[in-house]
Amino acid sequence: MIICSLPPVHGFTTALTMCGMAFASAGPHASFLEQVRKLMSAWLVATGGLILSASIAFVVLRRVLYHLSGQWDLLARVKEDQRFRALQHAICQKGFLMAALARFCPLPYCYTNLLLASLDSLSFGTFVLSTLSTAPRLLIPLFMGAKMYELSDHDIRASLDPSTRRLNSIFIFVSLALGVGSSWFIWRKTSDMLLRHEAEHASDEERTAFILDDVNE
Repeated sequence: MIICSLPPVHGFTTALTMCGMAFASAGPHASFLEQVRKLMSAWLVATGGLILSASIAFVVLRRVLYHLSGQWDLLARVKEDQRFRALQHAICQKGFLMAALARFCPLPYCYTNLLLASLDSLSFGTFVLSTLSTAPRLLIPLFMGAKMYELSDHDIRASLDPSTRRLNSIFIFVSLALGVGSSWFIWRKTSDMLLRHEAEHASDEERTAFILDDVNE
């Protein structure tokens, strides 16, 4: 998880799914409470890895960005992008809320870390809290991993009747659709907020420029 938190390495969701396969499955015949207990124990492991990987990524990326300031063409182009400047201004004004919503942008985890770490207005505490706010979302790939393990293990699969196997497959696809759909919905709302914030900021700048012109005249 730590390796996948640094660009250009992808695969953080895959790492979470593997964590679910390793820690979240209590077996198909376990009680509901036992399955919940196993899922929550896997979630605690994944949340610890999430916070640790994000913290390391923040420190590493801030040092790298500091030493490569003005030398990384890609980062320079990103910082000149109007949406990036709107996001930075919004985070400066609203802090944790916008940083947490930015976590739901349709980017790989490593590039979200890069995006947020490159925001000069974002503190380490806000960065970690915004990462922690996405912890409930980890339950989806963990649950998928548990069900995938039950379907991939030969002995477990043999003990399941056909209807249970079909039900597990449905659970996997529904979880995937729920994860993608919720992220898309939240990011769409976040984009709308950024557009409104950008428009308000532009209006404020125009009013300030108009007042200064009047003063100069």
